[in-house]
Amino acid sequence: MSETRAIEFRETIDYVHVVNDRLLDIARKRAELDYSTKISFEKTVQKYYLAANSLHIIMLPGLRGKSGELLSLARKLIAENRFIEAVRKVDEAVEEMIKNLYDVGLLIREERLRVGVVKKI
Repeated sequence: MSETRAIEFRETIDYVHVVNDRLLDIARKRAELDYSTKISFEKTVQKYYLAANSLHIIMLPGLRGKSGELLSLARKLIAENRFIEAVRKVDEAVEEMIKNLYDVGLLIREERLRVGVVKKI
């Protein structure tokens, strides 16, 4: 007869890692804006907006600042086919979120290794 037993395991999700992963995705989407044709530009702007919005969603409410308003405005601009202005608003929203994350120390983790010289006497 087979024996069934419960196995316990623990998983840690690091908020700083998740935020930095979202920021990396946003940076990639911003760099991938494709100006070659109107359709490709519109598609890549929408992807950039969605990447920024995904960071906004996972951020703690106190860290969002005015990024929600800026992203709402960007969404309206996209709906009105004003894509260049939408990119500017998404840029502003991302800047706001980065500033707020930096202010509370969630962007930079610091580890120090002290190195010294010991003299024998």
